[in-house]
Amino acid sequence: KGQAVGLMITASHNPEQDNGLKIIDPSGEMLHHTWESIATNVVNMPQDEVLAYLQKKYEELSDKHAKPTIFVGRDTRPHSNRFSKLVIRACASIASPVIIKFFLIHLCMSVRVCVLDIIKRNAVLLCVFFFSPLPPRDFGEVTTPQMHYLVRYGNMQDLIETMKSELYVAAIGTTFLKCLKLLAHKPTKIKGELIVDCANGVGGIVLQQVCSLLDDYLAIHLIHLPSSNWKVNHQCGAEHVQKKHQLPQGLRELQHAGKQDNTTNWKKSRLASVDGDCDRLIYYFVDECDQLQILDGDKLMCLLFTCLKRFIHQTNASLT
Repeated sequence: KGQAVGLMITASHNPEQDNGLKIIDPSGEMLHHTWESIATNVVNMPQDEVLAYLQKKYEELSDKHAKPTIFVGRDTRPHSNRFSKLVIRACASIASPVIIKFFLIHLCMSVRVCVLDIIKRNAVLLCVFFFSPLPPRDFGEVTTPQMHYLVRYGNMQDLIETMKSELYVAAIGTTFLKCLKLLAHKPTKIKGELIVDCANGVGGIVLQQVCSLLDDYLAIHLIHLPSSNWKVNHQCGAEHVQKKHQLPQGLRELQHAGKQDNTTNWKKSRLASVDGDCDRLIYYFVDECDQLQILDGDKLMCLLFTCLKRFIHQTNASLT
């Protein structure tokens, strides 16, 4: 109570025409499962009983002396900015249930979604009623992991009013260099190049900032940066590569550029893709038989523990 809660406006790996909300608890995690029963009740009751039910729950659960805040972020979909403004207006109008109801109706007309779908999938009414934000903070275009970090770190360090999205980028860069130092005793330039498919999404904005911090240690080539000419997740992104088992559109053309200027040859590079809000990451490569080999979460965990096992053996510690 009295802490920040996050609202991330994104449809994640879904097509660009979709949109939705992700709610982030004060701990920096997704909405706690204890709210599910309330959301289920809201979904299954008649529309004309919803506001009275939520008002009752608000009286039961809220701390009227606390002054919590909502952090609002969004991805780069063309309608996310409008969606964000509607959410912020609703947060600022918390004192009036009539205005909240108007907000939901207007929201449905604007992004063509059903009121019950919003409640069921995102529990936006629960967030608006129970967290009573005054006033919301708009972080603009950020990734979902960025929002998780901002909420958690802001609450832990009591920096709710002064949190800045740039702190996440600095934290990523610092942590990477610390890991590199542990691996090589001192930060050194990593051989080869990493090509990252940004899914035409908001991850491209943040990764450009990360690249500037790590330029002396890791060569990163970004493709499918956000652009008005390309749709989010269209023929690219982590979902496209993993589910369709296809390379991102345009990746093969980089091989020809590499032959000409000797800078980028995708077959000799490490490859990675994120999704539209940058909370999914996969690595992959094309083997000598021209077959796509994907390193999903399970394989990445195996590689991680293999690395940890090597370090443990170097300390002569026993694993039993």
